[in-house]
Amino acid sequence: MRIILPACFKHPEDPDATEESISNVTIQNILLDQSYNDLGFQIGTRLVILVEAQSTWTVNIVLRSLMYLTQTWQKYIQNTGQNVYGSKKVEIPRPELYVIYTGSRKTRPEYLCLSREFWGGGEVRIIMMTIFDEEYILKTYIEQEKREAAEKAERKAKEAAKEIARKLYQKGTSTADIADAMSVPEDEVRQWLGLVSR
Repeated sequence: MRIILPACFKHPEDPDATEESISNVTIQNILLDQSYNDLGFQIGTRLVILVEAQSTWTVNIVLRSLMYLTQTWQKYIQNTGQNVYGSKKVEIPRPELYVIYTGSRKTRPEYLCLSREFWGGGEVRIIMMTIFDEEYILKTYIEQEKREAAEKAERKAKEAAKEIARKLYQKGTSTADIADAMSVPEDEVRQWLGLVSR
């Protein structure tokens, strides 16, 4: 598909854009379950513009537009040979997202904002948790392993005590004598044996 740039078109932030500097980045729907957008074009390496036509009102268009944008950026990064896993910051074109609404709904916002529509506003931030102290990491790991081993040993010992208490009770030993021999409260012995509800 070739994009024809009208002679009157001048982007306010890039008035020097020419037809040669524009490339088609519309996502094509090859398989039935793939997402695709209505129109996408890129102006040089500076700007990507995605346009969606919408006849039925839904706020989900803002989420779909973001999904189309990430696909477009992913393709751009691949085509330019950049590495999102590398330490160098990748360069991506700034997006402009448009919806052409052709429905009959009388009230509609002038702008849609993902964070406001879905989370009540505010920014979506990534929390950076940085730990560079190898000694601290190792110490924390060892402490966690010790704690888990101690908890496991305690559970195992408790299960063994319950089993001994059951055997003694079956042989006619009173709950008071079992509690005394095991140095635990009699109520706990009775709970082990199922004689009282917890």
